[in-house]
Amino acid sequence: EGVKRTGLSLGEIRDIVQDDFVMRKCLVSGDISKAIYADDCVFTDPQMTCKGLDKFVSGTKALFYAPASELELLGRVEVVGDNQIFVYTQ
Repeated sequence: EGVKRTGLSLGEIRDIVQDDFVMRKCLVSGDISKAIYADDCVFTDPQMTCKGLDKFVSGTKALFYAPASELELLGRVEVVGDNQIFVYTQ
């Protein structure tokens, strides 16, 4: 699934994730920086959990029509602990 980017700091990863949400609207478009996510990563929100990068991308593209969908970030993307990044959206 392409070359993965490794050795990034959590701050660098946070910035890429923020661009995924703000610039690429990944939560409604499925357009995500695959190089920073593990193929078996887990995406969780209050209504569902999705395990697997390809499953997230294909499911998101099937659920939304990106040009007509909106995504609002409710705050900064946050690093929590040693290995989690939280994104608050609406």
